[in-house]
Amino acid sequence: NGDYTPIPISYSEDLHNVIQQCLQKKPEDRPNVRKLLEMPFVLPYVDKFGRESREEMRRVSQEGAPRPYFEVGTVETALSRRKARQRKSQGDLTAILDEVEQEEQFARLVTQMRASLEVRDRVHRRVPYFQCFVGRDLADYLMQQLQLETREEAVLSGQRWMNAGVFYGVTNATHFEDGDALYRFKEDEAGSVLNVKNEWDGPVRVAAVVEAETRMLLGQMVDRFASDNATLIDYEALATSSAFQEYTSLTEEFQKLDLSVMPFNMKIAFFINIYNA
Repeated sequence: NGDYTPIPISYSEDLHNVIQQCLQKKPEDRPNVRKLLEMPFVLPYVDKFGRESREEMRRVSQEGAPRPYFEVGTVETALSRRKARQRKSQGDLTAILDEVEQEEQFARLVTQMRASLEVRDRVHRRVPYFQCFVGRDLADYLMQQLQLETREEAVLSGQRWMNAGVFYGVTNATHFEDGDALYRFKEDEAGSVLNVKNEWDGPVRVAAVVEAETRMLLGQMVDRFASDNATLIDYEALATSSAFQEYTSLTEEFQKLDLSVMPFNMKIAFFINIYNA
């Protein structure tokens, strides 16, 4: 309804004004992120964060990451071992909090790095690769961000990030190269299952409708990209086509399909048709 409890008067007038703007009833009256970051009293903090991020990235790039970095899974680290010891005794809480802060800062640097690169689906030597970036682009980013003097220094820095498990070569390369080689961030790894790359947030249709549309779209792609006897497929053209993008989006809709409302015989038909497709 637009009413809210004012923040204590101990906070600055600038903060009061920002909160008032952010809590406007109409969304169009609220400032977006860019406008918030451009506010005069916020700019000094943005500049300070940028300087600290560059300094931290320079330190990590020179000294190596504090630990192997993995987005998923459980990896034993000095922090996890220390936490285990703490469960048996009180331990040093300050040291643990310092390590937590260090790991969070490392994750922020990775996020900043990824946002600065063009991560997208690509084709290399007629083979499609999903969600990857070019080594040359990362070298450019490191040159600018760390103010390096030579490309060789950027390669060494990129190798340290690669050794830390932040990203890997999609063609199983173990060395970072300043060129056209493709690399993928660990967080973009989704395997070969198409409908785990994104979460479906659109309307949920009837399962039979989605199944019929899937078979129709697959048939269209076969007609367009397969040879006359269907023994050869133009995978490069297929991977970069709008039809394949549409098909990938369609597979994500399967995440939310409700099969519980279907009779048993229709469920059997659904799975057989999808399998045969």
